[in-house]
Amino acid sequence: MELSVVRIHKASASGGQPWVQARPIIHPDKYLSQCPFILLNEESHPPLSQFPIHSHRKVVTVTLVVDGSFDQTDGAGAHRRLGQGDAAFSIGSRGVMQGATPSERGVKLLHLWINVPATLAPSSEDHQIVRQADACRGTFGDAATLLYAGTLGATSGPHTSPWPITVADVSLQAGKRASLPLRSTERSFAYILNGDIELGRNQVQLNRGNVGWIERTVDPAGVNSLSLRATKESRILLFSSPMLDGADSAANGNSADSCSEGTEDAATRTSPYAA
Repeated sequence: MELSVVRIHKASASGGQPWVQARPIIHPDKYLSQCPFILLNEESHPPLSQFPIHSHRKVVTVTLVVDGSFDQTDGAGAHRRLGQGDAAFSIGSRGVMQGATPSERGVKLLHLWINVPATLAPSSEDHQIVRQADACRGTFGDAATLLYAGTLGATSGPHTSPWPITVADVSLQAGKRASLPLRSTERSFAYILNGDIELGRNQVQLNRGNVGWIERTVDPAGVNSLSLRATKESRILLFSSPMLDGADSAANGNSADSCSEGTEDAATRTSPYAA
């Protein structure tokens, strides 16, 4: 089945202090309609600066470096340098990690938070870094992909997680087409980093800063396809993860859908700057 785009929105305008440009792309206030995704923020930090990176125990935190580089220090004092195209995955930590830009370029980042069942939250912190060079390269039609985590068809990313998460960087030249395989029951969205692209069976036109949410189906064993056609050279990020179901909700001590269970927690996570 070829999937359609069912909802679109534009990222909010940058806010905060003038030398720190941060804008919410996906906001926790909309959690029920985007579960298990809590938030996605895009932010830029100037050269030779320091900034906090917040995390929560029952949340997978993904940090992707869009441009520049930065040093990350966790609560145990371990240091990691992430360069352009590198991705950091963290789970089990609660508190603040520190980031610092060592170069004159500064850094542009994306922060993604994904809710996971309470039973899968580890008792200790787990940090993994996937370097751009280690991301799995693939082609789907005319599209070139970098797969950091999860699966696209027969292609698997190097990141391992207790909860299925797909993170893919997709590039498409102007006038070219592609079709991406997506699991039926997972919630998926595409964020347009640059370019203009027609997405889905209904050929929704999206450009830089737009988010397109992809329809889901009910067949638990099915794999569907998402069509793309670039009207300009385009780069999109594709994210996908299963919704939390009733069994997960019961493990979290709630008889309702676990997406509802996560609403109260998600509402308190207004920003990566909020502990």
